[in-house]
Amino acid sequence: MTGPSQAPAYQGQSHRLRRVLLYTHNSIGLGHVIRCLAVIDGMRRHRPDLDFLVITGSALPQVFLTERVEVLRLPGLRQDLELGQRVLRPRLLTSLSVSDLVKLRRRLISSAVDGFCPDAVMVEHYPAGLQDEALPLLGLGPDSRRSRDYALVHIGRGQPYQPPWPTAQALSLENLLEAYDFLYVLNHPEHDLAPAESAQAEAIGNRLRYLGPVASRLRGELPSRREVLARFGLEERGLVLISLGRGGPVLDMARSLLSALPAAGLDGRGAVMVLDPYLEPEAVTALRDIARQAGATAVNFVPYLVEAVAAADLVVCRAGYNAITELLMTGAPALVVPERHPSGEQERRCRSLPREHILVAKEQEIVSGGAAGLLGRAGGLRPGPGRDDIDKYAVGGRMVEDLETWLAARERRAGP
Repeated sequence: MTGPSQAPAYQGQSHRLRRVLLYTHNSIGLGHVIRCLAVIDGMRRHRPDLDFLVITGSALPQVFLTERVEVLRLPGLRQDLELGQRVLRPRLLTSLSVSDLVKLRRRLISSAVDGFCPDAVMVEHYPAGLQDEALPLLGLGPDSRRSRDYALVHIGRGQPYQPPWPTAQALSLENLLEAYDFLYVLNHPEHDLAPAESAQAEAIGNRLRYLGPVASRLRGELPSRREVLARFGLEERGLVLISLGRGGPVLDMARSLLSALPAAGLDGRGAVMVLDPYLEPEAVTALRDIARQAGATAVNFVPYLVEAVAAADLVVCRAGYNAITELLMTGAPALVVPERHPSGEQERRCRSLPREHILVAKEQEIVSGGAAGLLGRAGGLRPGPGRDDIDKYAVGGRMVEDLETWLAARERRAGP
């Protein structure tokens, strides 16, 4: 792979990328936005003149805009857990049914690809998008284009798999994967958590490529600890960083953790709790009250949270892809509490974590009186070695190289 300080060998190639459309449904959490931005930043290192158009249902489209990435914001859908099952609902347009809202989103997606005329289309996470709404990008479904002349790329944390909700189209995963030119996994093979039944070897063929994990910053790009602590006014105290997401007993966990800091010997550190933007307004209000009563600080979502992770004396967080990648890259001591999902993804991710600087606990242990003991044990952990091989520029360089090779081959096939 091309490293961040190396000029790519394909720099003089004439078949340059000009426009890339990236679709990410992002109706569930924040990790998708951060991963997509890392990919965009990595590709831009090698092609600064690339135009990106992101199509997303994210509640934070401004994160893209602040990085000079144009956004088409789709009307939002949200995921809730009810009786252990995942349920989709309109986020704001509650007078529409989910199916009507998806039809609207699909029409917007179809119009965007026709108007933007991209050289490459990237679909993040679900191969057909949320509720099959990305089928027009694949050249499939009722609203699809009759033909496509762009490279089609899937980006995932692991091998592609079907979403947990019923979908409108009777298309198998094999049918979907056959449409793709490249299937990129932002991980190493040994850490691929995709369910075993999703590994469709015949449909995937040699198009599946493991590029390694990405983060929003390289380790060498992180600011100094002093600079980060100054942002929170904690220069003389140090930092306990708490990020609990929005799923599960967030309020009870926050109350237990913050009240247990003195007993754990961590009350001399400044506690900062990051609020998930997908939390309901009443939950945000309650969490701010809990933080204030404990003498802690509650802050809104921080796009480049890895900078605070690297500066923290202790991190308390969930076991999502981004959080774990950032802990491994920085070596920060951490108490990790996997969020319970029907898929068991976060629990499985925790099985291979290095125990020398990461302690894993269950939600129930936190809320049932064990917070002080767990925090005390986690507070005594030494930092890990960190990793320098989590490199978004190397990943972006590989993608640019593959896509420009594809464009050159397309032009040769077309002939004079």
